[in-house]
Amino acid sequence: MTFYATVAGSNAHVDLVLALRVEGIPVAFVERTVPSAVASALLGYTQFAGLTRVEEGEAVLDMQQRREMAATLQVDILDDTARTLSALFSVNTRPVAYIRLDGTSSDTEVRFDTTGVAALSDGQVIYTDNETIILGSVSQAQARAINCTRGAYGSTAAALYGETAAGRTDGESVYTVPPNWVGRRAYLYGYTLDAAGSGFEQLLGTWIIDTAPLHRGDLSWSLSMASVAQEYYERTVGYGLQTATIVSNAARPTFSVVGGRDVVQFKVDDASVFRLGTTYPTYAVLLSPEGDRACIVEVQAINTATNDLSFYMDGIFGTRLPDVFPFLTVGSGGGATMRPLAMLPPGNAPLYALVSREGQGASTYDLLPGRAISSVDNPGWRLGAGFTTSEIDVASWENIGTPNLTLIIDDQMSVADLLREWCLLSDTATRVDSQGRLSVFSISSTRSTTSTTLDAGSVIPDSRVEVVADEDSIFPLASIKTGYSPLTRDFGVEVSLVDTVTARRHRRAPQTFDLEMRSLSVSGVPRSDPDAPAFTHPSTVRLAELPTMLANIQRGDGGLARRLIRLSLTLRHLDLRIGDVVTLSGLPDAFSTLPNMEGGTLEGARARVIARRPRYDDGRVDVQLAILEPVVVICPSCVIASAAGATLTLSTTDDASTSTPTNDFIVGRGVQVYDVSANAVHSTSVASIPATNQIVLAAAPGFVVEAGVDVVTLSPYFGASTDAASATGFSLSEMAITVPTPPRAPAFGVVNTAPRWR
Repeated sequence: MTFYATVAGSNAHVDLVLALRVEGIPVAFVERTVPSAVASALLGYTQFAGLTRVEEGEAVLDMQQRREMAATLQVDILDDTARTLSALFSVNTRPVAYIRLDGTSSDTEVRFDTTGVAALSDGQVIYTDNETIILGSVSQAQARAINCTRGAYGSTAAALYGETAAGRTDGESVYTVPPNWVGRRAYLYGYTLDAAGSGFEQLLGTWIIDTAPLHRGDLSWSLSMASVAQEYYERTVGYGLQTATIVSNAARPTFSVVGGRDVVQFKVDDASVFRLGTTYPTYAVLLSPEGDRACIVEVQAINTATNDLSFYMDGIFGTRLPDVFPFLTVGSGGGATMRPLAMLPPGNAPLYALVSREGQGASTYDLLPGRAISSVDNPGWRLGAGFTTSEIDVASWENIGTPNLTLIIDDQMSVADLLREWCLLSDTATRVDSQGRLSVFSISSTRSTTSTTLDAGSVIPDSRVEVVADEDSIFPLASIKTGYSPLTRDFGVEVSLVDTVTARRHRRAPQTFDLEMRSLSVSGVPRSDPDAPAFTHPSTVRLAELPTMLANIQRGDGGLARRLIRLSLTLRHLDLRIGDVVTLSGLPDAFSTLPNMEGGTLEGARARVIARRPRYDDGRVDVQLAILEPVVVICPSCVIASAAGATLTLSTTDDASTSTPTNDFIVGRGVQVYDVSANAVHSTSVASIPATNQIVLAAAPGFVVEAGVDVVTLSPYFGASTDAASATGFSLSEMAITVPTPPRAPAFGVVNTAPRWR
């Protein structure tokens, strides 16, 4: 097939060769053999030239769920006359041996049963249920292999379980063909090769095999793969959480003081239900036997040998221990319970919820408590989702400004539900990048000007281009449940909102948006039981704020339908992913007048990729773009502290973004000096910046500057080209001024240009 490449800056036609690599499998399936000098990702793999069809489905951005609904992948592979694939895909083959002794994931010596080891040889590839291993030197007499390569071919090295544990008569099975395919990662690579055999390698996407290899008769086989995104979103937080019961008629509680705080110790039926986290406090919900009294406490110490559990006596988040304490002591009849609870404060809360597995600080974000998996017979439990850091695009999450909310984990819930709420409040969405990492991106226009430019050479000639207004992104009716309490596991508030303007416009088929928000508690809400303890977790909002919050979610781009454009691009744009931003510039004449639904054209507009589907056989990739509304960023301005001719000394406190106000100005760029009292404006540019609080103008103002009153502002309308960005990262073309021209006199209010940078 042809591929429009960017080799040496040209649009020369080169070949696109596809290859599929599967986790833990030593064979890579290719359309034809790829030179090893190009195929770095295939080094060490046996290339099987039998790939006959690669079909990728459509990936779309679901605005209600705020996540990518990613594509499937189907491939057909033709076997050779030696039936290589038939042997490789024989998942029902019986094991040839079993592991005799337990081993860690780093052990390079593997012990086998004495009978089965006879089927093994030096350098052979073997499989367990979880791992692919390349054997080193095999000793038949000692029933072992040394110098083994663990976690081979992209698999993950795992603990080995032999027959040494109590109750086992044999260990893990050993196979010479893969015992399973479902759940393995699959990686699609593209290679652009020129006539000389050189070219480039690109990872096109990551999937997960969801169906065992399908034999279609004769020599034809098929593999079916789902998006790895679906597997990620179906993972859970709060997995396997259990409840501990305060033991009835136990010895009287023990009281002590730790760090100046009162501590009480009780005996429970199973203290392993809890585990202390490394950084965040470990919380627990105390419930009376009838569940009508509750309190949140911080766990101080856990003794799993004696099942003693200690916690601080001061209640957390407005709850009171005395409400529950009578039900915990001897003579109360017993039956009071405790269950784990996690409350993640604003910041990188999603990362802590996603990455935490055992609470032992294995990574920066592995901080939530849980019980480690001690053997195959003990699955453990965890408050976090247990992603590995290789599965998370950590930088993308760190770059997002986080909303002021607290994530609550007190029961098992899906990652999709947890992230949906966070994304709606932070105006973001999630996706999976080509490396298979869960990533997040902003829905609104970004302040960065870097984007892929779609020009005349990008659009497939004679292809269809469509522009439509997406009215499905507006929701006239919306409801929200909030005021969630982990004490009752119920929502205390339900608010419904009708946007009357859009409801009239969409009266025949109204779209309804429903949301349950566990992360926000509402203050000032009356309780049905006046004697029940009050509960307020860290992110409390006023009831009056909810309609505004809901309206922001419900109305999309200010109540306007999104403008969508559909077009087919050359395969050189295969790297475009859901959420990427492009600029429509210099399109063919037939497309340069595409309407923007507002009386203008889309030439020069920026847009976000919201759907894509590669058509490998046709040499194109179909995309759907959502036109972004321009970002209106208030121009930086600062009060002038003093002036000496063309030199202005700027205030470091009044209307300045930082103590270094010159960060907001650029040499050679236009500025405007406002004489507030005289209603005059002087336009010039910045000649130099001699100090952190001084700028020198190209021409002195034609009026006397009044210190502490007059202001100077960076201007997108005067001076040199407006494409450059300020030191704070905004493009001048995205800026707007709020100071009127001429400015208002002090009698009508002092001129002030709103806070600058958020």
